[in-house]
Amino acid sequence: MSRGPGGGTALAWLPLALVTGFSTISAPVPAVGQTDAVLAQPPDSEPEPILLELQMGRLARQPVQAYRVRTEALVPLTQFLQLAEIRYRLSPEGQLEASVDPGNRRLVVDALRDTMSYGSHRVRIEPEFKLFRDAELYVGAERLSDLLGLRIEVNWSDLRVTLVDPGALPIGRRVRREATRQSFLRRGNGPRP
Repeated sequence: MSRGPGGGTALAWLPLALVTGFSTISAPVPAVGQTDAVLAQPPDSEPEPILLELQMGRLARQPVQAYRVRTEALVPLTQFLQLAEIRYRLSPEGQLEASVDPGNRRLVVDALRDTMSYGSHRVRIEPEFKLFRDAELYVGAERLSDLLGLRIEVNWSDLRVTLVDPGALPIGRRVRREATRQSFLRRGNGPRP
């Protein structure tokens, strides 16, 4: 009978050798009937540049350079805020701060943080749905919709991103004030009794 190291028999070391040998296998073994498609990596999350039309309801529209990540449209936040007539400041590091009336609610979106804030409301944003490139901060339309509490629709067939009802934003309130003023002035120019 042969003796192994330390004086034990070779058969006593066999279970340890089997366990050690099998523990070095690192590649996953597919289950019976499993295909390569199941083992494939998730789709690429690299932003694809695209030209979209950004709309504030029927009040304002502008073509913008945007990005597409899977089914999400990343819209340029400064151009969105300009169309909505919201004051903002964008730092060279990619932190955007805005003040939204009424109520002077603070909007903060930072390219380096995973949370956006609007007043006391917070929304988490995944890294692939925000992008700071060429001094512009891009944010996923769906996440922006969640943050602002407003409905934003993305229509890929028309290449259009629309804020459906901008009435709560400064542009909507300005248009409403102007319409009320025009109505008042027309009433004053009517026939006299």
